[in-house]
Amino acid sequence: MFAVIDFETTNRVEDRRATEVAVAVLDAKFRVIATYESIVNPRTKVYQESLGYSRLTQLEIDSAPTFEQLWPEIAPLLSGNLLVMHNSDFDRGVLANEFAAMGLEEELPPAICTLKASQRILPGRAKPGGYKLENLANDLGFTAPDAHQAMVDVDMTSKLFVHLFELDAELRRSCEILKEDVVSYRAYGQAFDPTPRIRHVAGGKSDAELEEIAQEIIENDRVQDLSEVCRTGTLEDRYAFEVALHDIYFSLTDAEPRKGTAFVVQGSKAGKRKIDKAIAFDRPVLTEKEGLWVLELIKRAYSQ
Repeated sequence: MFAVIDFETTNRVEDRRATEVAVAVLDAKFRVIATYESIVNPRTKVYQESLGYSRLTQLEIDSAPTFEQLWPEIAPLLSGNLLVMHNSDFDRGVLANEFAAMGLEEELPPAICTLKASQRILPGRAKPGGYKLENLANDLGFTAPDAHQAMVDVDMTSKLFVHLFELDAELRRSCEILKEDVVSYRAYGQAFDPTPRIRHVAGGKSDAELEEIAQEIIENDRVQDLSEVCRTGTLEDRYAFEVALHDIYFSLTDAEPRKGTAFVVQGSKAGKRKIDKAIAFDRPVLTEKEGLWVLELIKRAYSQ
């Protein structure tokens, strides 16, 4: 079986430690049979750039358990499985640092790297970032709305791995060879409840919640007062938003949210700072799809 794993980290250099971990275990037919995710407290400095990259806050990290506290639940997921990572050099380095911090002397498990496999199996992607996970996922039809959140990246890596596995006999042979070197781990200690690990992620709002957001704007005649929709991250279809906003006299802005903001639309690589500020002003944070639907509800009400 395979254990697909991804980390968000304190920094990008050699002493990097985990700030978030996610694992999905796949059986021989590539069905997901177990998942796990948690924010991790590395008890060391987290670079500001890394906080922006992962969209975690320092408070979320400081209130999370350490990797050692989470190890009793992580160990069974890795034990006896072949790891799959996108950029295994980086993620195995994180795992090595966590092993060292725990005083764990067992060897690192072998890993398949979907980054290196993609470069060999899918040549010709010379454009900048051509082999970044989210770019590969988007081009292959695996949507990536919240890239650089560990479980989202695990899901994309899993789908990419299956795609490459089906394409390439050499990768299949490598998996068979490396499976002979998988490592079993002893999960010492008691399982630790990884909560609190709450983070704000746009999406998943019900139709009723979206209707309530639209109705609040309509009933209070706040289309004029709430004149802005703030954008954070890269929108898949900015043109569609500009058209929808124009129809009801909103503007799309990259500025910080304020009390006069209708809502914040979260695209890919969304900035945590803007999201936190929107929440502080009690303004909704919506996915691109949710935001367009709220605008459609407002347009319908104003056209009646």
